[in-house]
Amino acid sequence: MKSKILAITLNLLLFCAPYLNAQDSLQYLSLSTVRSEALKNNEDMLRAQNNRQSAVYDRRAAFRSALPTVDASAGALFMGDQEIMGNTLVMQGAYLAGFTLSQPIYTGGKITYGNKMAKIGLQCSDEQLRQIRAKVIADADNAYFTWIAVRSKVRMLEAYHAQIDSIMRVVETGVNAKLATSGDLLRIQAKRSELDYQLLRTQNGEKLCLMAVANVMGLTLPDNAVPTDTIIEPSVSVELNNDISQRPEYALLEKNIDIKHLQYKMQIADYLPTIALTAGYTWYGNIKFKGTTMLPDGTPYNYTQEMKAHIPMAGLVLKLPILDWGINFQKIRKARLEEENAKLDFKQNTRLLSLEAQQAMQNLTSGQQLIISARTAREQAQENLRIMTMKYNNQLITLTDLMDAQSQWQQALSNEIEALTQLKIYETEYLRTTGRLE
Repeated sequence: MKSKILAITLNLLLFCAPYLNAQDSLQYLSLSTVRSEALKNNEDMLRAQNNRQSAVYDRRAAFRSALPTVDASAGALFMGDQEIMGNTLVMQGAYLAGFTLSQPIYTGGKITYGNKMAKIGLQCSDEQLRQIRAKVIADADNAYFTWIAVRSKVRMLEAYHAQIDSIMRVVETGVNAKLATSGDLLRIQAKRSELDYQLLRTQNGEKLCLMAVANVMGLTLPDNAVPTDTIIEPSVSVELNNDISQRPEYALLEKNIDIKHLQYKMQIADYLPTIALTAGYTWYGNIKFKGTTMLPDGTPYNYTQEMKAHIPMAGLVLKLPILDWGINFQKIRKARLEEENAKLDFKQNTRLLSLEAQQAMQNLTSGQQLIISARTAREQAQENLRIMTMKYNNQLITLTDLMDAQSQWQQALSNEIEALTQLKIYETEYLRTTGRLE
């Protein structure tokens, strides 16, 4: 890699600098501002942040599933009096209240597996957040540098247009003085009309690019916004490689296998016994019996007896699955196949991720080589234009020769602008495909 390209600027047209500096009312936008606003306002980023917080809640819930639970209940009963064996049962305001404590002791490993799955789920949400963050940054860079490229072409065409206007005035003077032909004037007018068309199209493209930047940022930008990071400096200075081990997509594929394996174990746990400890305390009262009895002397006696008590309770509950007609066994076989599919997905997708990283690495290498070629071609075309202009002023060449030299300069400069801006897009894409875009 030609890492010696330390600083290449898009301000190739020096006459543009006074134009920009003179407009103090312009709103300047740096790449870091575009990135930060995009990350702050992007809906996918906001959803990913919410999903991560949801995973945090799942992790907390899974951890606390091993802790004892306490339930309380209370109730009151009002019903009509009932005759029972000569007595009257009165339940006007009878009450029942209590609490129950449950502590799982052994669940076949479900609690352990559930905690592991929740932990992996949180890690997956972190990787998904990294993945979306990298995509948002890549989209922001793409929009920003495309905007720079089109804007630079507008400035170039404006300069070219000024040159053509200058030549046309000279030709018009020559025609009036019988030193140039009307054909020369028509030729330069046709070129000027062509430039008018190109300039209008490019100006419209600049507006569309600004709209794209605004859309990425999630904001509304004024028409006088100006990019500031027009100096192209390679960000990747280390030796290139297509290692994808740091990429979030790679981590997600690995963790998907872990989750499927834990789901398989969860299905096996349904075949194992579960043991739980339960304890509680119950209060009931205001249950009355009314009746009449005979005293020893034969005198009738009316009595009322109230029932109330508080009862402690403790127990150990064992649950052992015996027969389910093979339903859970089918679920175990299905979970095993899903784990195998996750391994196949890992094998297939890692191969595709490596190919994507290799292509990005090749694009970056080619992009740096293209800059050298485009810069050389532009310097040659610029020198050729200088010489041809001097010859034309000395009437040594025709107007057609001069216009051809100008067209070559325009195309060479356009190629250099595209190569410069495309380099930054390639760099961002390379960092994204290797998991190093932060």
